[in-house]
Amino acid sequence: MHCEDIQLAFEQLQERHALHLFEPFKAEEIYQFIPEIPPASLDIARRQFRNFSAGPEEGSKELWYNWVIRDANNERYFGTVQATLFSDGLLWVGYKLAPIYWHMGLATRSLKWLVAELQHLHPGLPLHASVDTRNHASIRVLEKAGFVLSETEAAELHGVASEDFIYKLETV
Repeated sequence: MHCEDIQLAFEQLQERHALHLFEPFKAEEIYQFIPEIPPASLDIARRQFRNFSAGPEEGSKELWYNWVIRDANNERYFGTVQATLFSDGLLWVGYKLAPIYWHMGLATRSLKWLVAELQHLHPGLPLHASVDTRNHASIRVLEKAGFVLSETEAAELHGVASEDFIYKLETV
């Protein structure tokens, strides 16, 4: 099946989605370039999803947006897209896909959907994304979605010094 044949649907992330994404999100290769670690159990995944769906702590002046990506025609779940509007006014985006769905264009399509959704929710607000400089696949996804490299900054990944590219997308 070609990626274009898959009709994507986006649902607000809820605790129940952990059941669908726990096994796919256990894949070690997902965490090679992101600071998270695989969920150790379904209970931990449920708690993480519950926390994400609950939103930020009261008074934080942050807004969290979290969606799951799934096939509109069945119960096949591909991953998540998310955005955080921080108290400093910066809007950051991210995504995570199960490795069996990598290199199919689903990440790019999902990120483009997220961009459109955020442009509707926060018109004119630039979007930001951070990516490890070695993560060539995610760099391509960001660039296909219209993001432009704006700077490089020092980072740390799993206790080791690294570098991140910061990408930006000016919205209208």
